[in-house]
Amino acid sequence: MTLVELILYSALTLLVVGGLAGVLVNTWTAQANATTVGQATTRGTVFTEGIEKAMRNAYAFRVTGSGSTLSVWTGLGGAAVCQGYTVDGSGALRMTATAGSAVLPAASTWPVWQTGAAQIGSTAYFTATSTAVSYSFRVTTAGAPVAFTGTETVRTSTVPASAGVNTCW
Repeated sequence: MTLVELILYSALTLLVVGGLAGVLVNTWTAQANATTVGQATTRGTVFTEGIEKAMRNAYAFRVTGSGSTLSVWTGLGGAAVCQGYTVDGSGALRMTATAGSAVLPAASTWPVWQTGAAQIGSTAYFTATSTAVSYSFRVTTAGAPVAFTGTETVRTSTVPASAGVNTCW
């Protein structure tokens, strides 16, 4: 084998190994991005499903904090009578639930469910009408942002006497 052949084979080997390394790095990066998008999708979905269930069973609700906090008095009973959902100033999705005899604590004390939330344009996180609430936010990830929007309507037209009075707020 001549010196020219050795140099040529070495260069070809470096090209093949470099190409394989590039494919490996791209695959690794794509997998990490897909994982963060999947996790954000799952956690955001749990957050919005909680809102949907609370609103379907709501006796009363209110949006406060310039549209960043939703409080709901529900007919779910037990530790889920009073429910709260908020997006705080740092972009953390927070949610909590209490029994009917307990007022919802300050939103800043609720457990963080997901970080990286942001508004979609200038739309408030929560907007309300007399019978419905709309939510709109996105969660940023290492991959693409994941958007969540929806409107939920109260299905309960009257508060049963057995529900007592609203002690959630």
